[in-house]
Amino acid sequence: MDISVMVFPFHQMISSGEMSVEKFLDELSKAGVTGLETMLSWETSDPVNWRKLIDLSSNLGMKQTAYDIGLNLVCPTAEARRQTLDNAKRHIAFCRETLNCDIAMIYSSKPADGMDVEEAIKIFGDVLAEVSDIAEPYGITACIEDFDPVPNFVCSADSCLKVLSRAPKAGLAFDTGNFLIADDDPVEIFPRLKHLIRHIHVKEKCLLSAGSKGQCSLAGKIYDNAEFGKGNARIAEIVELLKGIGYNGALSVEAFGGFDEALADARFLSRCLA
Repeated sequence: MDISVMVFPFHQMISSGEMSVEKFLDELSKAGVTGLETMLSWETSDPVNWRKLIDLSSNLGMKQTAYDIGLNLVCPTAEARRQTLDNAKRHIAFCRETLNCDIAMIYSSKPADGMDVEEAIKIFGDVLAEVSDIAEPYGITACIEDFDPVPNFVCSADSCLKVLSRAPKAGLAFDTGNFLIADDDPVEIFPRLKHLIRHIHVKEKCLLSAGSKGQCSLAGKIYDNAEFGKGNARIAEIVELLKGIGYNGALSVEAFGGFDEALADARFLSRCLA
């Protein structure tokens, strides 16, 4: 398994000049990182640093483990569907031709206000199936994740299964922390989802006491982001389960506690893989 880092939490740090791309990549490499997960938004907002990141990481032999594409696949009209699929075609071609990346991670899908959730899930799955058909000739797997910004939509194991049952060529980017916001234990639901996993987002969340400030789960539990191994996502156990199914993709660190925490998280994964 490759240890990857999601770059988006560090866009501002690099764009502001607080840390150079060269230093960023050097420190990641020393921590055992062999891949990067990049995002469409930074290629648009800071193309100079984004291009430098892609070129220098390639020179270091780092893989592009996933390309994150923000598209809402819950298209309420035929015209919205057409526009979304046109955008998907463009970004998937970019994913292969510019990044030589095998995973297109599609995020940001959510229903419009007042839309029936079950109907929205059907639309999501059907449009995802079309995106997967676009991706297939490029050798790319279109993936969705358990998306915690909208926990009452597609964040639980049940909802992920419903969407992916309508898109058999698509895969799951299993996010260890996000499932907690849907009150799913990531280890307990792993057997139900293991056949769909194509990518991993490794995120730690720590359960806080009632009344604390943090992210609220559907059941009212309060969580905050944490360093790997210091929360409730059972990351080391998930890595062992991944070994057991022969998973050979990326473990992509999603860290919100700063760059030093991301380096510590990468080293934690290195120990799990040893």
